[in-house]
Amino acid sequence: MLKALLGRLWKSVQVTESCWLWTGALLDGYGIIGSNGTCLRVHRLTYEQLVGEIPQGLVLDHLCRVRNCVNPSHLEPVTIKENVLRGVGPTAEFARRDECAHGHLFTPENTRITKTRTTTYRRCLECHRARNRAYMSRKRQERKNAK
Repeated sequence: MLKALLGRLWKSVQVTESCWLWTGALLDGYGIIGSNGTCLRVHRLTYEQLVGEIPQGLVLDHLCRVRNCVNPSHLEPVTIKENVLRGVGPTAEFARRDECAHGHLFTPENTRITKTRTTTYRRCLECHRARNRAYMSRKRQERKNAK
């Protein structure tokens, strides 16, 4: 069964000068192939067949940044966090910033990490204090005007 699956797999791989491009079905840009009623990620399958098992808790990072590439030399097992930080999406871009939008450095003393049920984010304490001062000033002025 595995032999038949691999035979089908290699029929849909186009080898270029650098990447091995999957030309079959895609899901979110990643190659998929059906087997026994389930969809398997082709890059994971080729890595496991040609390199070995993917260590538990790790994911494969496409070093070439081509999602449908199945060349195992372009794949590296990394943590999910490392994979996200290496990316080009907004989460990775914000994580790489070393200062806030107003130019204050994200130092341990000037940064508060906040975790909610769904996300984790960092806050510039200098900006947070400035917003609080402005808010309190407005409130004092409103109370003064109400008298």
